[in-house]
Amino acid sequence: MLGNSNEKLQISNCGNEPLILEIPYKCSIQKGKKYIQTNTTKEIKAQFDNLLIKAITTGFELNSKIVKNKGISITELSKQEKMDKSYASKLIRLTTLCPDIINAILSGKQPRKLTVSSLLQPFPKSWIQQR
Repeated sequence: MLGNSNEKLQISNCGNEPLILEIPYKCSIQKGKKYIQTNTTKEIKAQFDNLLIKAITTGFELNSKIVKNKGISITELSKQEKMDKSYASKLIRLTTLCPDIINAILSGKQPRKLTVSSLLQPFPKSWIQQR
């Protein structure tokens, strides 16, 4: 089929489940050869979410303090930080997010539906399932 298409291209991922990418493309024939052309010049504008970034960085800071102060409990740490124990635990859990999700958040390329409140809900431990 020639012309414009919005069909899905399926590729393998390092996990067990396929990764589905949607890539708009144009097909053409030139001198008897078929060509597939994608629009690679279009840039994705970063949309930084400062609340998401703050939640991720705070989670890593709290986790670092627990590692450095061996034996400190989340209860003690949350008191030191003047933070609710449950909230501190949820922020620390963010450090277990898949690295590409964390990188997307820090680079402003996270999905729009991803919010702090959605991340504070329980999520799978498996990085494959998080995607």
